[in-house]
Amino acid sequence: MRHLLIILAATFLLGQSRPEQQTAAQSPKRHAANNQSAQSQTKKPANNQIAPDTSTPSETQFYTYYNQEPQGDEIAKEISDGLLVAFTFALGVVGYLQWRVLCKHEEWMQRHDANLEKLAQSAKDNAEAARKSLENTMKADRARLVADAEPLPLPYAGGSLRVNCRITNVGRTLAWLTTKATRTELLDSDERLPAIEELVWKENEVTRWPDKGALFSVNGAIISFLYLTNAEAAQVYQGTKTLWVYGFAEYRDTFGANHGLRYCFRYVPQSGGIDPTICRFYVDGPAAYNQEIDIEKPTAETS
Repeated sequence: MRHLLIILAATFLLGQSRPEQQTAAQSPKRHAANNQSAQSQTKKPANNQIAPDTSTPSETQFYTYYNQEPQGDEIAKEISDGLLVAFTFALGVVGYLQWRVLCKHEEWMQRHDANLEKLAQSAKDNAEAARKSLENTMKADRARLVADAEPLPLPYAGGSLRVNCRITNVGRTLAWLTTKATRTELLDSDERLPAIEELVWKENEVTRWPDKGALFSVNGAIISFLYLTNAEAAQVYQGTKTLWVYGFAEYRDTFGANHGLRYCFRYVPQSGGIDPTICRFYVDGPAAYNQEIDIEKPTAETS
């Protein structure tokens, strides 16, 4: 900026000084030329004998011509040069101002772009936070099913035995039960349940509800009744066989998402001096038998 002002000032001073020098140099020449012209005009009537006597007009003409100096041309030229310098200076000032405006505009654009990026990132973060908040709300407020098996009666009075397996909605909203299956199985103490992938459910073991499903209210429950024969019940109470109860349930929550519940229980009988108060069903079995899953469609296989 400082260098630009110095250059423009020097240009202005040079423009002012040049007309004065040119005027000073040209003035003597023009005076000499005027003198020579006046003398020639004065001598011409003297040499010409037939010319009338015009001495007085000649003096007047000489006087008038001699005093006609080109001051107007010089002043006009000086004014033109001054205007040119001033115009050049003004152009320089305008150019500098335009450059400053462009620099400021570029800085503003950079800050504006940075602010836009911050706003976009902030909006993205807010959207992500809102999505997580909605997911957490849906998880907290959605329906949730749990299963349990009621204890068997003690002491055993003989006869057949009924096993009650209950599924309860412990969530905060309604559920629609679409599929349910429960099974009892007696195994030796050293036997293990089959892998979950190998399970095949019989048609009479699976209950399905058409359309949207059976409405399951909050704290509502559905109980499956399973029966053991006299011989099977005796084996369970004597501890010669291990009683397993397992199954699954599939349901839809009020938000339209499908969920699945898998459960498995093992009964601990009263045998070998075991305290009767602990004779009940306990959650047991492979991890795949006890889990909550999100599903797209019913996964039960029937034969």
